[in-house]
Amino acid sequence: MYISTEAHLSRTLKAPIQTIYHLHSFGAPDSSTADLKGKSVPSFAAARTGDNSPSEAAAQIINDRPVTDAIMLVATSDMALNRIAEMIGPHLNKPVKRIKTADEIDKDFVCLVHWPLETGFEIAGLWVATEQDIYGTRISRPPGKRRRSEDFLREVSSLEANDLVVHAEHGIGRFDGLEIVQSGGGAHECLRLIYSGGDRLFLPVENIELLSRYGQDGTEASLDKLGGVAWQARKARIKGRIKVMAEQLMKIAAEREMARADILSAPDGAYAEFCARFGY
Repeated sequence: MYISTEAHLSRTLKAPIQTIYHLHSFGAPDSSTADLKGKSVPSFAAARTGDNSPSEAAAQIINDRPVTDAIMLVATSDMALNRIAEMIGPHLNKPVKRIKTADEIDKDFVCLVHWPLETGFEIAGLWVATEQDIYGTRISRPPGKRRRSEDFLREVSSLEANDLVVHAEHGIGRFDGLEIVQSGGGAHECLRLIYSGGDRLFLPVENIELLSRYGQDGTEASLDKLGGVAWQARKARIKGRIKVMAEQLMKIAAEREMARADILSAPDGAYAEFCARFGY
């Protein structure tokens, strides 16, 4: 990692010269560039064991950092920062603290900051990790379906208990909170969804693209039954109606394209009088 400096003089001569630092992942050193000996943060996925969740694994890596390091956790939204604090904060040896600028960094805290940063880095005395570093992405998703971790953190953060959601395969359910579930030899952070009859579905947070909100706050609806046919039947009916609507729109567009009408011409005298009086 390299750093280059750029001096800016304020418009008023009384103001001091400000120096801006630019970080570069790659770059050839020159007179204005210095090598910070930076490197990427360690693999959070590799730190996971069969008994800990991504949040617990991240907390363990953070707790193992030297006490002299300044530690920052970065997210792209305030809601995502709140969720990181809720999910990782209880496992940390240091308290968390929200800051707005790097000048507010406090080594006695794990600092949370809202920055548009995708990947973290480590330099002498400073360790920065992003939500994408911690939660990663699922490379098995097909193109167009991939969602970065900041996206699902933002969406999970916006959900509140008892909110209605729609699962693409199971229909309308009610969000009931987050829960750590032991499955497949490891711990997974899941959204707990309640369906008709009290049935529960645990959806890993990285699969949140399967969910969407149902209506607005306060909206009421009947919950679907897990494994029932009602939701699939409704989807089939809606798809049929959309197909009919699309066919009608295509027919109207074709009729408009083919339609012809008589050309209207204004009487010469009346048009000349109008033009004479028109001030533009």
